[in-house]
Amino acid sequence: MGTSNTEFSLLISAFSLNSTWTPLAGGLMVSRLGTTYTSIFATGTIFLGTLHLQMSLIITHARSGQILLLIGEVKEDVRLMAFGLFIFGLGIGPLGVAQETIIVRFFRSHGLGVPLALGLVGGKGASFISARTSYPLSERYGRHAPFYVATFLAGLSVVVNLIYISASKWFIRSTGTTLEASEIQEQAKNISLSLSEAQALKQVVEKRKVKLGEVAKLDEVFWT
Repeated sequence: MGTSNTEFSLLISAFSLNSTWTPLAGGLMVSRLGTTYTSIFATGTIFLGTLHLQMSLIITHARSGQILLLIGEVKEDVRLMAFGLFIFGLGIGPLGVAQETIIVRFFRSHGLGVPLALGLVGGKGASFISARTSYPLSERYGRHAPFYVATFLAGLSVVVNLIYISASKWFIRSTGTTLEASEIQEQAKNISLSLSEAQALKQVVEKRKVKLGEVAKLDEVFWT
């Protein structure tokens, strides 16, 4: 596309900038909203960031990350691609936090090391495969091909996430997994509960919520 060194650096920076602070935001979102809603927010943001690049050719007011990246590449608009990567980066941090929290939640009492390791291997493996296949794809099907594949996979991740949301209550029930603060809060709104039961659940919710100001109270083991 004839980009200058400055423009190419802008693309890399637009993606990496949000990765520096969004994991903290993701942790707070998981604490308040739960892993289910945080994960769908993250995958949706990544997909939209990619898709906006593609859909703006058809719809004037399309929004988001991978879509934006695709549209910018198709239109040879480096600024639009940078904006798409910026939005893409907004979803990466919360997604990583949500994924690891889900693994910890379901495998805490079933040997946590292997599931966490497999999650990391899956992520690194996907990065390797994408790096290895992007050039052959562009050689065979044209330079837009890797971006279309990436957008399709981002959309697929949203679909898988929706399936997880619909099945999450069954997973929790069948495995006896501890409820998150957001799920306990939902239970507290149940009109069939007595007043004392609802109040007890609300107290549990408050204890399980993480407040940013309380991070300073973590002991010396954490800071070391």
